[in-house]
Amino acid sequence: MKFECKEQLKIDDGAHEGAIIAIEYRQKPYEYMDLVIEFMHNDKPVRLKAGYPAIVSVGSAMGKLLHRFNHPVEPGKFYDPEELLIGQQCHFQTVTEETKNGTFANVLPQSVKPLK
Repeated sequence: MKFECKEQLKIDDGAHEGAIIAIEYRQKPYEYMDLVIEFMHNDKPVRLKAGYPAIVSVGSAMGKLLHRFNHPVEPGKFYDPEELLIGQQCHFQTVTEETKNGTFANVLPQSVKPLK
């Protein structure tokens, strides 16, 4: 298998607008739900992810996310993030983080909010 070497993408820190196009789930290192957000950068579509622990409660990160998108959570009720969030237009903030694996643009999960 061959891989094309692509130019490293530099996303400016700060505010962006995009759309939630998918939700992915992962088990490592913990159970998480990732919003896949697509937005235009230099006339090209770019996808970034925002991760949330897979726990819904009034005070949890996912509970607060659902509330921001006009779906306040209540104990005992069930919520399907895919049904409620996919297709929603949103604002979000990114910050650049340097790790041992490279430099990446990260979405601040608490910054994801609906476009008014």
